[in-house]
Amino acid sequence: MVQMTEHAVVRVTDLDAAVEFYTEQLGLIEIDRNDDTVYLGCGLDDRFDLGVTEGGTGLDHVAIRITDDQFDEFERRFEEDGVDYEYTGDEEPGDRRGLTVTSPTGIDYELLVVDVERYLQVNDTGLPERSAFTPTDFDHVNLCSNDVESDVEFVKDVLDFDVSEIQRDPDEGHYELVFTRFGDYHHDVAFTITDTPDYNLHHISFTFPSVDHMKTMIDELARNDVEMESAMSRHRAGNNIFAYFWTPTGNRIELSTEMTALPPETDTVHREETFTFTSWGGITPPESFSEGS
Repeated sequence: MVQMTEHAVVRVTDLDAAVEFYTEQLGLIEIDRNDDTVYLGCGLDDRFDLGVTEGGTGLDHVAIRITDDQFDEFERRFEEDGVDYEYTGDEEPGDRRGLTVTSPTGIDYELLVVDVERYLQVNDTGLPERSAFTPTDFDHVNLCSNDVESDVEFVKDVLDFDVSEIQRDPDEGHYELVFTRFGDYHHDVAFTITDTPDYNLHHISFTFPSVDHMKTMIDELARNDVEMESAMSRHRAGNNIFAYFWTPTGNRIELSTEMTALPPETDTVHREETFTFTSWGGITPPESFSEGS
């Protein structure tokens, strides 16, 4: 299965420090750069997975991979429905053509066509700088929202996302946490409620092929004095193994493996009990987990 979240671009407080951290600590590889943005990849192909641009913290935009046929269909529908959009071309490395739309809450989504020349082969795939502990791919984004219902309706109605799971406040009934998907994996874009309008990003996530690979990454971070915000456990929503930490330049990262996949016809799961951080029990999120960037 293919990760449908093609890439994300995040704002950082210090561009040079961010590039140093992501390359030296997380093992990402610099693919390209311009005056404002550095493009980093996991290195299994030559496309970028994460862009970092100086100017605060949080999300600049997230890109979802689509086909040429889907591009044409979205373009037709946007015209018919009066959805405002902008064309993007090859402004970012590896991109061929795209459409960018903005949600009512100010989140920029890029629907992006990329060139995929062949399937990846383990004996001749990967940039030579790639290390043994580097993540395999960008996985998903979890966004902070003060209007989760509006954000969910936008990705459903405008971008054709499916809703995998909805967590409601057990007393008030409003959406607290919603997981949505464009492909097969449980979530590509999730939304977490916030009462701080300056936040738009809870975390970005990178995926690993196994728990052992993920442990190697965490050991590497610990060796370089990077403290984990939350130790390894298993989420109930998505069933993935997770761990979290903050970067020195202001954004949270999740390390993830074993995300469940869902057939397209899978019904949305509705939960109205108190939020459960982990299916293993006995572990609660730290106080800082309510913060975004």
